[in-house]
Parts: sequence; structure tokens; C-alpha cells
Amino acid sequence: MSKRKTAPANSISEQGKLFRAAVRALPEPPEDLRESDLHFWNSIILSKRSDAWSATDLIFAGILARTMADIRSLQGDIRKEGDIVDGKKNARHDLLDMFVRRSLAISRLIQVHSLATSGRSGDQARKNSLAREARDTDGDDDLIPGTRVQ
Repeated sequence: MSKRKTAPANSISEQGKLFRAAVRALPEPPEDLRESDLHFWNSIILSKRSDAWSATDLIFAGILARTMADIRSLQGDIRKEGDIVDGKKNARHDLLDMFVRRSLAISRLIQVHSLATSGRSGDQARKNSLAREARDTDGDDDLIPGTRVQ
């Protein structure tokens, strides 16, 4: 019994599939998302190929977008009120911790966490080094515009 062979990710046919998936329309946001959730929705949806989203993933992506917007709102409230309110820890900290844990769990569930989207941290060291080198060049190449931050 022979194993079914799949094309490697760098094959022409696989690259074609990836290109078609990249240009496919992105999923529409759920109707119950708030305006403040949409930025997070777009970031979440763009972190994976459009054909990689299942119907269940999209439900959780909406929950994650709402949770991330709530985290932002709570952080703003805590900044305004302070960490200590009436001599006690601001109660919003507990709610913030719960939302952060929820967002981490959902990110893992729908595979939009950094390992799934960027790869292993050991691989990132080389990529970050190359990006720093490119950023720190003096931009004297006529073909590549300089990216040095002044």
C-alpha cells in the first residue's frame, strides 16, 4: 500500500494554491462585532490564509476580536483610575487578567498565535538579525531605497 504523496510547499502547484488562497475574498466580520472590534478582526483574519478558516474558527475569531477590544478598553480604564482604588487593587485588573487568558486560549485554538504565524523563536533570531541589518544600511544602493530611521 503506497502512501499518497503531497506536493512540497515550494512546488509550482502548491505555490499556485497559496496564491489563489491569498487573493480569495476575506471572510466577512460577524454582524455582532462592534466598531472597536473591527481592527482586531482584520488583524486576526489576515494572520492566516483565507482558505484555512473553518466556520468554527470564524466564530472564535469574532470572540477573540471582541476580547482584544475589551482588553484595550480595560487597559485605558486602569490607566485613568490607577492601579490602586480606595486603597485596594483596582478590580478591573482581575477582569483584564481573565480576558488576557481567554485571548491566549482562543489564539491557540484557532492557531493565530506567534508560533503558528511566525514560526519557532529560534528561526526568528536570524530573520530579526537580517531585518536589523537591512534597516541599518546606509541606503546607498540605488535599487533598494534606504530604510534607516533617523
